[in-house]
This record gives sequence, C-alpha cells and structure tokens, in this order.
Amino acid sequence: SGSPVLEDCWGYLDCRVTNAMDGGDMTCFLGEVLDGKVFNENEPLWWRDAARRLPAPVMEEWDRKIGQEIEFSTTRMDQIDYSPWTPGGRPPKE
Repeated sequence: SGSPVLEDCWGYLDCRVTNAMDGGDMTCFLGEVLDGKVFNENEPLWWRDAARRLPAPVMEEWDRKIGQEIEFSTTRMDQIDYSPWTPGGRPPKE
C-alpha cells in the first residue's frame, strides 16, 4: 500500500481502515489486513511478560498513568458517537 514498514521489530500488518469507532477519549480503528510478515521467529513480547521485567518504579508510574486514563475514559463513555463511519466523511451508500 506504500505504508512504511519497520523492519527492526517482530513483524507487521498493513491494513486498510474499514471502520473508526469513537471510544469517548480515543478512536479505535478496524482494518482489513492487506499484507503482513513476521521478521523474527521468536515469540513476541506480550505486555503481561514485559511488565514482569520492568523495575518497580516504572510499573508504579505505569499504574498511576493507566489509572488516570481509565478514570478519564469512564467519564467519557456516555459521550460516544454511534453514527456510522464513512471514509473521508462521505455519506454512506444506500
């Protein structure tokens, strides 16, 4: 698709956005996978495993920040826009 590919990582997925969903304080994107590749045959480093390797002060800071994010998200959930998403703001085809 012409998207940049970072090769110094576990792998990549190249996607076309098919939907964008308002999450109140974030936007979640749903994508159709166009291409992908694994560069490293090792298992990816999952957050649950990475978190165990981080020093206690780093995890304390993470917990503080994620707690603030969750609190902010909770206050925005009732403001979600449920109108259908269309690429480029075009009205949906009928």
